[in-house]
Amino acid sequence: MAKRKIPTEAVIQLRQRLEKQPAYSSERRELIQETANLYGVSEDTIYRILRERKVIKSARRVDCGQPRVMPKTTLERYCEVIAALILRTSNKKGRHLSTSRAIRLLEVSAVNSILETTLNKQEVMNQIRTYFKDSAEEV
Repeated sequence: MAKRKIPTEAVIQLRQRLEKQPAYSSERRELIQETANLYGVSEDTIYRILRERKVIKSARRVDCGQPRVMPKTTLERYCEVIAALILRTSNKKGRHLSTSRAIRLLEVSAVNSILETTLNKQEVMNQIRTYFKDSAEEV
């Protein structure tokens, strides 16, 4: 007996149409029956193919590049203040205040009593890198 293959595109389209339907719906069963009749296979074969084919997931998170701690505009403002603080504390030899100390100073000082979450050094450094990279591209 010859093994009948269902095209991958048909399986993807079927999966997309099934995702639009409620979980226990008679329309889902009708879609499976129509596809099985169209390709000359049993309903069990369709279910097996759907179960075996893995759903393609994206390699990145949906919120990739977005800060999770606070809104991006607020975080950019804090990063500007931290960067300015680091620049203002540098001496003639080029030594300056560390990023983690600048964050602690910003959190403790009376200047910033609005900060509700504690900032992480890595989050600030990543934001500063992207901020300065974007502003360097504009120039």
